[in-house]
This record gives sequence, C-alpha cells and structure tokens, in this order.
Amino acid sequence: MTTSPINPTHLLHLPLELRDQIYTHAVSLPTPIPLYAHHASHLPSLLTTHAQLESEALRIYYAVNTFTLSLLSPPTTPITTTTSSSSSVLDPGGEPSDDDFYDYAHDWTHGRLAPLRPYITTLEVSTNESFSPLDNPYSRSYEDDVAGDAGGAGGARRRTCTHDDRRKWTQLLLLPRLAHLTIKLQKRHQTTLFMRDLGPVVYALRARQRERLGRDVTLELKISFDVMLRAAFEDPIWTTLGQNAVGGEAPAYKEMGYVDASELLEEASAEDEAYVKEFLGTGEGAVRMPRPPPTMLGLLSESVGNRRVLALHYAVREPGVMRVIMGLWYKVYLEVEAEKEREGKAAEGV
Repeated sequence: MTTSPINPTHLLHLPLELRDQIYTHAVSLPTPIPLYAHHASHLPSLLTTHAQLESEALRIYYAVNTFTLSLLSPPTTPITTTTSSSSSVLDPGGEPSDDDFYDYAHDWTHGRLAPLRPYITTLEVSTNESFSPLDNPYSRSYEDDVAGDAGGAGGARRRTCTHDDRRKWTQLLLLPRLAHLTIKLQKRHQTTLFMRDLGPVVYALRARQRERLGRDVTLELKISFDVMLRAAFEDPIWTTLGQNAVGGEAPAYKEMGYVDASELLEEASAEDEAYVKEFLGTGEGAVRMPRPPPTMLGLLSESVGNRRVLALHYAVREPGVMRVIMGLWYKVYLEVEAEKEREGKAAEGV
C-alpha cells in the first residue's frame, strides 16, 4: 500500500478560521526575522506551492512574528526584487542604510509589499542617534525644516516630509496594525539624547493606534553608548599606550549592550508637569533640559555594570522634563501638519 503525496489544496476544504490556526503554528518563529529577508525561506514549502495558501499564510506570517530593521550598516548590495512561483516580493540583497527605510516604506505604500503592510504588528528598528541644533521645544524651526517646500502641480508649493531623519520615522505611521515597536538607539553625541526626529512621531503613532486599534501601542526604547565608547577606547593613542603598559595586546573593549529607556516615551504625567512648573516655570523658553555630564569622561572608565546603571543619567538628566518637552514638540508637530494639510487642499483646489 502506498501513500499519496500531500495535496496542498486539501487545506482549502477546511474553514478559514481553522486554516489560520494551522498557519499560526506553521509560520511562528522563535527569533526575530529581518524585514528584508525573503519569506520563502521561512514558510513551509507546502504553503508556497499554491497562490491562495501562500497569500493566507503570509498574512499570518507578518502578523505573528517579530521583524527587525537594522539601519546601522550600509547596504552590501543594491535592493532588488525577485519573483517567486506565485507572488513578487521585495527582496533586498543586504543591510539597509538610514535612507533605505524610505525605500521600504515606499514599497509598503505603493509596491509589492502593500498588501502585507496591514498585517505587520511587531517591529524592532536599530539605528543611530540623529542630531540638530534646532531643538527649542517652542520653536517651529525644526518642523519647518523637516517639512521643507516642494513644487506641486501647476507650480504650487506643497510642503512634504523631506528631512531624512524624520522621514524614516514617519513611515511607521503607514503600518495600521503596528502594536509593538522597539527602537534600539546607538548614542552618537555627547549631548542630551536627541529625540526631536522621533518624539512627535511616537505621539502621533500612539494617537493613531488608539483610534485604529482601540488600545495603546507598546513602545520600547533601548539605548547604548557602545559605538561612542568603543571608538574612544580603541583610539590608536590609547591602544598604543595600553600595549606599552601591559607589554602586549591592549585589553579588548567590553560592550555594555542596550539599556531600557522606555520611560522616556511615556506621556508626561501630572507629576512631570507639576515638577516643571515648580522648578523651571511655564514661560516660553523656561523648559530647558539640563546638560548631561560628559559621556567620555564619565562612562569610559566605568565597569560594564556601572555603565548600564548610569546610562539613562548620561543620556537624559531629567526624564520627566524630557517627557514634557516631547509633549511641546508634539503640539508644534500637529500645528505644522495641520498647515500642510490645508496647503495641500488649497493646491488641489479643494
């Protein structure tokens, strides 16, 4: 007696609810998946041989797994597209750079991943800290700089989000079911943690997901000083001194890893507002973040454990003040977004 080969169409005889349960068990992976990885390597071959089954499985695949996007390294090869037996998907050939976030998001909006965009629920983004001197929480300068001016139809001026540092974060607003976002940020500057590019988008994402999903999005922020500290630790002047001191190889740098700083993404509490009002005042220009201690002088000589304990203090002296400041940024962001919408409608003759 011989057994007949498994026919994937047999699954179609089952109710969709039951198929979804099967897909969940079949495509759930224990480790995060690079967003740019081709899905065919993660789906059972049985599900990739039938167009409807593959489409249904992909919907669950993007909904139940954690996806990662690293913006820390330059791309090794250009982004390309490949065609599988039943569908075409984005298949980048290497690590994306900061600006490639726009390419992915553009594809989510208009390209081959557009049908899958609504199903991504969990995303982890690794990137470097940005910086801009335009950080006055009351000022529109940063938002106006981000918005820019672009020529619209008929020569009309229509402002769009053109600043790369902000643009890469606004693409998160294109994921309607994003329920869990983790941001892993490498500190790059000896200043207060720069959040002007990210902060207003986090507030906008939280507001949109409350409206879309009826619940808060889970937001995690993790910071590390390893890029900064390693560069200083491995500077030739110190490695040479170390070799001379020990008579051999200088000691290796020990990474501190990422430290949780999610409290910075929380909305300002009544206690935060009261603290700022009592100690800093409420007039324009009053809310200013105290400068953090010098990173190199303070953390480089500390043990790995102490670096982790002190990391948040060296990133942001007053977390409560940062939360209040981000609320001010969000108000400015909303003002500029409202103006952009009005200008867009005027340009279109609405």
